[in-house]
Amino acid sequence: MADVMTYSEKTKTNELSIFIADINECLLENNGCEQGCENTIGSYRCICRHGYATAGRQCQDENECSSFGMCSHQCINTDGGFQCLCPHGYVLQSNAGHCQDLDECSLANRGGCQQHCINTVGSYHCTCNPQYRLHFDKKRCIPLNGGGCVGDCTEQGDTCPPGYRPTINGCVDIDECSNNYRSRGSCSSSICHGSRGTPCSHGCVNTEGSFHCICPPGHVLQIDGKTCISDPGDVNCNPVCLNGGMCQLSDGCFTSCSNTVCICLPGFSGLQCEIGDNSCQFECSNGGQCIDGHCVCPPGLSGVSCQIGN
Repeated sequence: MADVMTYSEKTKTNELSIFIADINECLLENNGCEQGCENTIGSYRCICRHGYATAGRQCQDENECSSFGMCSHQCINTDGGFQCLCPHGYVLQSNAGHCQDLDECSLANRGGCQQHCINTVGSYHCTCNPQYRLHFDKKRCIPLNGGGCVGDCTEQGDTCPPGYRPTINGCVDIDECSNNYRSRGSCSSSICHGSRGTPCSHGCVNTEGSFHCICPPGHVLQIDGKTCISDPGDVNCNPVCLNGGMCQLSDGCFTSCSNTVCICLPGFSGLQCEIGDNSCQFECSNGGQCIDGHCVCPPGLSGVSCQIGN
């Protein structure tokens, strides 16, 4: 019979032979088992795939991560399995849950190091030959004599981010408003050439890692953000600029022009520079600039709102 599994069990009663046939309960939709059904002599049992445990006729996911030692670092339980994760600087060994150090220096690009690569556990760092120093990108090397002129040619050299210069105590802010500041220039023979002095035509306010220019009363700032010209009389932003924002001629306007735009200080935005957290208690007047909640006045003016002429 196709729907039974027979086995040899024979009894004799008054010369009458009786044959008993096992019924395969698993042939009818797994007999209710969720995943698998295994027939047994006179009965059956439900079975589950690897990663699951039987719970009656149902299969429940086993949390392999609850067992110690499945992964050397981080274990993520998944439906019917698990996944081992490694921290940055490590790779997972094949067919194992152990993370081993990634030797970045053995890669084709040597971790991006220009000259030398030193591997460490979980990381690496670049070094340079004698008479070279490490660029602030921590990968390139530049000559000690002249700065190398790698990237922008500015006073900070190439060991610090833009707007900062190197000292024995680390990188410090460049005061672009100082008369000793050397502006961006050309590079020749590993020596930077550039004009010295403040980049602003009139007033200059230094900020951490940057600067911005301001104009005296009767002047407006040009689109270059550095040059002030005499106010032609009709350069008025409507609505007016707030929080020290500068009303300047829009791009392409050099004399009288009806198109204006508010140039906002760092930390402010919006058409009127109305969005920001560092607004001043009093509106800055006479060209004063609102910086960190205080009015910075042009030369010759003072007071909490630059209302006093000296």
